[in-house]
Amino acid sequence: MHTAGDLFVIELGAVVLVLAIVARLARRVGLPALPLYLMVGLALGDGGLVELPASEEFIEVGAEMFLA
Repeated sequence: MHTAGDLFVIELGAVVLVLAIVARLARRVGLPALPLYLMVGLALGDGGLVELPASEEFIEVGAEMFLA
């Protein structure tokens, strides 16, 4: 059985892996990675294609830290 901490680490690792793959694809195509990162951000979370319930609070706190 997975605990909340285990699911958080799995989700965060999956997000980092997806972002690394997106950066690699962007480099091959010759585009900057930032617009693709923004599209991935829209696809993940509330209203997106994939929801991340275990890491939602962590992402919110991280976003608030960098916006302040």
